Amino acid sequence: MVGGKLVLLLILIAIPLVSADPISELSDEESKARLETSNFQNIDFVVVGKYASRIELFALDRLEERNPVLKSKPHVSDDENSTGNLLLVGGPWQNQLTSNSIDDNSFLRESINISAGHVDYFRKDSRIIISFSDRQGFSNLPRTNVYNSPLGKFIPFSLIPFVAAFIAFTLLWFGKFFGDLFNDILNNSFSKGILKFLKKKELQNEFKGFRIFKLRVKYREWSVIMISAVVFALAISYTYYLSIPAMFLIIVLNLLVNVFLYAFKNFIRLLMDAKFELHTEYSLWPFGAFVTLLSGFLGNTFGVAGYTISDKSDRPIQGLAEFLSTAALFLLSLVFLYLNLTSPSVFNQMVFASSLTGAFLSMLPIFPFEGKKIYSWSGSSWWILFIPITIVYVLMTLLLW
Repeated sequence: MVGGKLVLLLILIAIPLVSADPISELSDEESKARLETSNFQNIDFVVVGKYASRIELFALDRLEERNPVLKSKPHVSDDENSTGNLLLVGGPWQNQLTSNSIDDNSFLRESINISAGHVDYFRKDSRIIISFSDRQGFSNLPRTNVYNSPLGKFIPFSLIPFVAAFIAFTLLWFGKFFGDLFNDILNNSFSKGILKFLKKKELQNEFKGFRIFKLRVKYREWSVIMISAVVFALAISYTYYLSIPAMFLIIVLNLLVNVFLYAFKNFIRLLMDAKFELHTEYSLWPFGAFVTLLSGFLGNTFGVAGYTISDKSDRPIQGLAEFLSTAALFLLSLVFLYLNLTSPSVFNQMVFASSLTGAFLSMLPIFPFEGKKIYSWSGSSWWILFIPITIVYVLMTLLLW
C-alpha cells in the first residue's frame, strides 16, 4: 500500500506542542488500520513549502530520522512541477502544491485534524499525496518578509530576523547619539529665534483639546499616536506580503489592530497621568518611523515612530505607569497567542504579533523605549516582566516563525 506511516507523522507533528497520541483522535477503525500499516517506500518526492514553518521543518527532520528511506527521496521546492506520489510539508498558505491539491476536486481527500496540526491524505487512481502542517498552516499568513529580505543574499534565512533587529537597534542608538550631538550644535551655534523653531517641543500646561475629568485629551498627541500606529501597521503588514491585492486587506486589518493597540496602551498611560498628577505626551520621532519601516523591509519589524516625553522626567513613578501599560499589552498578547493556537485566524495572528512586538520593544531599557523608565522605577519589576516577554518574543518571533 502506498503512503507512509502516517500515525508516526501525526505523532511527530504533535511532539512540539502536545503529548497525547493523536491516533486516538481517529474514530474510523478502518482508517487507523490503513494509516498504521502504510510506509514511505512509494513516495517519489518530498516537497518542502517555501514558507514552511520551523515546527513543520522540525517534524520533517524527526520523521526522516525514524524513516531513513525518506532521506534518500529527492527534496524539492513547491515552485517545481512535481508529479508522482508526494509528501508535502506545509499547509496551503505555506506550500503551493498543498493549495493546488486542495483545490483539485478530482482527488479523494481525507483530512485529519489533531491538536497540533493537520494531515491531509489525497488519492486519485494510483497516485497518493500526503500533506502535513502545523495548526497555523491553514489559518495564518506565512511570514514572507524574511524570504523577500535583501539580507537573504548574504546570510541564511534563519538568521535574518536576528540581523534585521540588530541593524534596527543599532540605527536607533546612532539616531539618539547624533540627535543629541545635533542639539548640542544648535545650542552653541544658532540664535535663540532659530533654536526655538528647531528644538523639540516642550510640554505646555495649555493645550488644544479637552479634558475628561483629569484626563488630558490632546489633539496633537492623538494625531501622533495614530501616525505611529499607521507606521507600525505598514511595517508589520509587509511581514506577510503575498500579493498587492492581498496586501491591501492585510494593511487594513493591521491598521485597525494597531490603532486599537496604540490607543489602548496610551490610554492606560494617560489614566496613570491623571491618578499620579503626571504630565506626559507621546511625541513623534521621524527617524524612528524610518527605522521601523526599514526593519520590516529587512525582515523583522523593530522600532517605534514616537516616544513619551514628560515635564518631570526624573519622577520614578512614571516607570510604574509604563510598567502597567506594558504589562497589560503583554497579557493581551498572551490571550491572543492562546486563541491563535486553539482557534487560528489571521485576526488572532495579527493582534498577537503586534501586541507582543510592542510589549517587547517597550521593555528595552534605552531611548526611545519605555524600559529605561521602568528600570529606574524598579529594577526587580523590570526583570520580572522583561524575562517572560523576551522568552515569548524570541520563541515566537525569532525561532518558531
